[in-house]
Amino acid sequence: MNILTKIRNYRVRKPKFESMNWVEISRSAITANYLAHVHERQWDLIIPVLKSNAYGHGLKQLCQIIDNIPECEVIAVDSYPEYLTVYHHTTKDILLIGETEGSNYRYFDPKRTVVWVYNAETLQKIINLSKPFRIHLFLNTGMNREWVQTSDLPALLELLNQPHRLTVDGVMSHFATSDSTDGRAQCEQQITKFKSMYAQIEQAGHRPRYRHINNSSGFVKNNDHRFNAHRIGKWLYGMSEYTNEIEFQSFADTLRIGIEVYSTVNAIQHIQEQEGVSYSYTWSAPFDTTVATIPFGYYEGLTRTMSNQRSVEHQWVMRSLVGNISMNMATLHDPSSSIKLWDTIKVISSDPTASNSWSERARLNHTIPREALVKLNPLIKRVIVD
Repeated sequence: MNILTKIRNYRVRKPKFESMNWVEISRSAITANYLAHVHERQWDLIIPVLKSNAYGHGLKQLCQIIDNIPECEVIAVDSYPEYLTVYHHTTKDILLIGETEGSNYRYFDPKRTVVWVYNAETLQKIINLSKPFRIHLFLNTGMNREWVQTSDLPALLELLNQPHRLTVDGVMSHFATSDSTDGRAQCEQQITKFKSMYAQIEQAGHRPRYRHINNSSGFVKNNDHRFNAHRIGKWLYGMSEYTNEIEFQSFADTLRIGIEVYSTVNAIQHIQEQEGVSYSYTWSAPFDTTVATIPFGYYEGLTRTMSNQRSVEHQWVMRSLVGNISMNMATLHDPSSSIKLWDTIKVISSDPTASNSWSERARLNHTIPREALVKLNPLIKRVIVD
């Protein structure tokens, strides 16, 4: 290596730094959750869904974990930018389950790319590229958001009769009510509609390898063996929030949440009785006491609605957040004055029973854990742990 090359490498080298906020992703938890699905359907294709920054976990980090699971063949993503990240950080095939601007299709690698199709316009653009893409036809069986309507299916099949290099590798749909305790009848209606539309596809001469309609909840509810591929999202990450049904509970008990969030104390304040904290003084000290501040606010993903009603953890002791959470700061009450500058604070725990769990965070925001996950700032440092 000559001196010019050394200088050039030195200039582009990224500096290493320590972060005051970080996210830990458990390799063992994610791997175990995936393999639990494989164990339940040993002969089927299990497709991990890594959309929305891998449900907030970190797309690059999940790619590193999934790439080391030999049982996994295909990864599902939602967008072209996600596709690019997965393409460069794994060796797996990629199923694109979101639409993209038509001109982007020329950049996809047909050797590793499987594309969903649900409208004639997109299908024609892919045909015009004259590349050997594998496609999955996405059928609208009741979700009624996008996808191929029954009335539109003949037109797509007619397009597929013209000369092209495409392979109809799969047919897919998506349950609308598999999460609901009273949604089984609707799921059965969707399955019936899927089979009717699938019969038309077979009659047109196509023999797809894969048929998939199951999301995570449907994976347990739907045991129809005609479906031989399954897309797993929330349960890959251990987020089994619907566990009040026995059929869910037995499988959910095998899953582990694989993500925790940490911050660092960057200030200590000793305040007197009745002194207020943070904007608008929504909390004031009941006695002479101590508060500690962490650089973690609603920009990082700790919403303002959690002000004065949420706890975080310091050395196995829960500490209440006090005062309004602000853009980049939150303050916790330390009546024992045991917290020291630069101490670590566990903001969100992987323990589902903890008062700073993902489910509790979601409850306080009147939402579901998945929404809380994807709102975790993607710029926070992600670290893979065992």
